[in-house]
Amino acid sequence: MMKTSQAVGMFLDSRLSKMVSPETIRAYTWALEKMESRYPELPDSPNDMQQFFIDNSGLSHASLLSLWRRLRTFWTWADEEGIAPNLMSRTPAPRVRRKLPRTLTSPEVHRLLASADNERDYAILAVLLDTGMRLGELESMTKDGLGPDYIRITGKTGDRIVPVLPSVLELVNKQGDERGIWIGRQGRLTAWGLQLIVRRCMEKAGFRPPKIGPHTLRHTFGLQYVVNGGDPFSLKRIMGHQDIESTMIYVNMSTELVAQQHRKFSPMAGIDAAD
Repeated sequence: MMKTSQAVGMFLDSRLSKMVSPETIRAYTWALEKMESRYPELPDSPNDMQQFFIDNSGLSHASLLSLWRRLRTFWTWADEEGIAPNLMSRTPAPRVRRKLPRTLTSPEVHRLLASADNERDYAILAVLLDTGMRLGELESMTKDGLGPDYIRITGKTGDRIVPVLPSVLELVNKQGDERGIWIGRQGRLTAWGLQLIVRRCMEKAGFRPPKIGPHTLRHTFGLQYVVNGGDPFSLKRIMGHQDIESTMIYVNMSTELVAQQHRKFSPMAGIDAAD
């Protein structure tokens, strides 16, 4: 039987050859190291994997689902390569109750934008709110990637083009120099530097954890896009989701928001119809 470390090394090499992101490699490494620690040699029974997930049931719902997804990909690859049979072909995904992401209301968005100390910081917030891009994608922006009504970025799911409002693009075109678009005191801003700017603005606007950070702005874009009439399929493409399931959470949030508005503004609100 092959040692687990050998199979893991081969698998990670196969992912690197497919140019997957460093973030995805870290997620695979985390999951596979857990399996390797439990099974120094590749297990040979589906019961072994079922027991493995039982042993790790103390993880958070999100972590447990991530573990299942990474290991499912590994065992599918092992089967395709003839290394070992797919021990997870009949292992169901753990049931996870997905929490709705935190978003900003329209007044909160205005308050956040008003908190920017300068045009650069305002532009950073505006791009995140107008495109829903991830922090690493914001960092990847270049002058060459600016089109007449779009921005070309590189991120978790590879290269893609995202539409942008002319007013936001005009603001972006004013930023930076020959070194790049987002420039700080020590040169081009890293993802960490951009995150600090966003967090500083959010704290200045009065937001506190957990409603703080760049991803809150990504979720705000996703929800408002649907609320304002956008369809989930174009949203999936704009946000760079790998599957429509990730996008549909904003549709579900929109449905709940509509229900809340209905309860508030219906002519029957405040009237007990049963009387």
